[in-house]
Amino acid sequence: TATEAYHAYQSTEAFAVTGDLTQSIQLVSAVITHVTEGTQLQEALDSYQTVILDNDINLAEPIILKTKTVTLDLNGHTITNTRKYDKDKNGYMFTINGGTLTIDGTKAGSTITTGYQPGTQDTPQIRLLINVEGTVAVNGGSYTGFYAFESNREESTTAATTRSTSRAAT
Repeated sequence: TATEAYHAYQSTEAFAVTGDLTQSIQLVSAVITHVTEGTQLQEALDSYQTVILDNDINLAEPIILKTKTVTLDLNGHTITNTRKYDKDKNGYMFTINGGTLTIDGTKAGSTITTGYQPGTQDTPQIRLLINVEGTVAVNGGSYTGFYAFESNREESTTAATTRSTSRAAT
């Protein structure tokens, strides 16, 4: 079935499917996509359940997740912020306004960085992630930024949850 094919794809386990594989392949490709450029990331997160990075990417626009469950697999690559802080615009690389984001940084080299330079904390900076009304799970990886992760702002109407396992944040 498509579910078996998807789980085998995720775990790289061998599996056998009898009959026509066309439907299974179409269903798996509708669930997973690969991203090679920062300009593809927002659309991929809006459209797929699992987004896998195939290259290091630069992010020039904020990513906003609303009411969706998605996994971002860094796959040993780096996402680097390239925009400057502007007080009139979203000051975060990622904003979670509902839904669930799981960041899979378990493969060595998986990193997200805001471009923060130590010793410049008195200068307004882009921050990595704000979790307003959703759930964020961070599994492995390295995350660099001034106040890299923020959760549950006061004006939030719903509780936000941010959970991490074995991540390095600076």
